[in-house]
Amino acid sequence: MILLGFMLGGFDHMASPVPIRRADQGLEWFVFLVIAASGVTLGIYAPSWTKLSIGAFIVSVLLNALLLIRVAIATGNTRRLHLALIGSVLAGAYDAIMIFVIAAAVRWATHLLSRSIPLGYFLLLQGATVAIVFMISLNEFLKGAKKEQIDIVLVLVWVCLLVVAFVAFGWQACIITLLLSFVFGAHLRPICVRLAAWFLSGDSGAFRRHVGLPPHRLGAISRRLGKRLSPHQMAEEILFGRGRLEKAEEALLDYCQNDPGVQEVMAQFNVSRDKLKEVYHTLVGAGAGQWAGGHWVAASAIAYPHTLRYVLSHLANDPKIRLEIIYGLITHFEHGAPLE
Repeated sequence: MILLGFMLGGFDHMASPVPIRRADQGLEWFVFLVIAASGVTLGIYAPSWTKLSIGAFIVSVLLNALLLIRVAIATGNTRRLHLALIGSVLAGAYDAIMIFVIAAAVRWATHLLSRSIPLGYFLLLQGATVAIVFMISLNEFLKGAKKEQIDIVLVLVWVCLLVVAFVAFGWQACIITLLLSFVFGAHLRPICVRLAAWFLSGDSGAFRRHVGLPPHRLGAISRRLGKRLSPHQMAEEILFGRGRLEKAEEALLDYCQNDPGVQEVMAQFNVSRDKLKEVYHTLVGAGAGQWAGGHWVAASAIAYPHTLRYVLSHLANDPKIRLEIIYGLITHFEHGAPLE
């Protein structure tokens, strides 16, 4: 589900200030269906593992080429089409792995089923597993007092399904179920974040402006920034400096400065790297150090050009309205509420 930005750390930064990422196109359902259908088809009909692998790679390259070329044309970057084609080859490797895993699971399952395992029961088990994985992913982005309890119950049900697969069909079926859980979980997550945005937005239609999940690199940095510290780790951060948080902050600033769109906003407001770091700390201190819609709000707020412009504009006008700024950012990343 990641394009060249996943493989090289930012095709979108090379091509245009406008992000060129699959998540920006809102086509997660299309991508998921193509990958799942391709995996099942190749798993059933591919005559050999070699042809299965080649087929998976070809489908992945064509899929990524379609999406990258589509957005390049839509944003007027027709001179960068050669980069889109190169990016589709590199990014195709990731999706090819996903297709290969699904196809391998299907081939393995077909082999097991041919030896007397009831097909209907096995498919029912896999359907239940995918449904539980979907609900686990969706619950991550929803709100509610019972959210943690629901998550625990869903995980227990998932574990029970793995046990059932092992007891009823053998260890091979259990491994197939486990692999498919992680593969489908990876592809269902971006779908779930948009679906949750639709639920949370009510009848406003704000979810149409939802930015999707953060790019892979920003997501990795955000997880480091948003990780809870134990008392011992907090003491190390204070005493020795240059700890995990500081390194993550430097990585975030590097990410921002490598984005042409963010660079343009920084130049517009005459913001230096040190000032940008100060803005991040201000946001964290004001309450943006929290997760919303899969984003560590304080990090994503300065990593997207439109949100950085929103933050700098409001801070410049009146530093005292920070709570309104934070609320606006949270609802924007959570369900696409417009920034005003």
